Amino acid sequence: MKFLEMITPGKNLYYKCQIYYPEALFVTIALNDFIRLYSKKQARTAPFPLMDKRVQWDANVATARLCQSSVMSCVKEVVTEAQYKRIMNLMHKDSIKSI
Repeated sequence: MKFLEMITPGKNLYYKCQIYYPEALFVTIALNDFIRLYSKKQARTAPFPLMDKRVQWDANVATARLCQSSVMSCVKEVVTEAQYKRIMNLMHKDSIKSI
């Protein structure tokens, strides 16, 4: 708050920025790969790292999923239902490389 020279509440401070949808969608899809890599690193011995209890309640994973959810809710407001379904199918691909 001192840096921006603004008087704001101490909690629930929101910033906004301008971003293009293609860039936001790319970041949202790429986060799946980062979450997968992070899960493998955190739960090295687990057969299914994304299902491991050390990862399921991890704040970093939850924050990334919240970001993805926010982007997808904005996309849903803009596109048709059929387009949204196609985008969601791309979100569930194994990797960004397959797109």
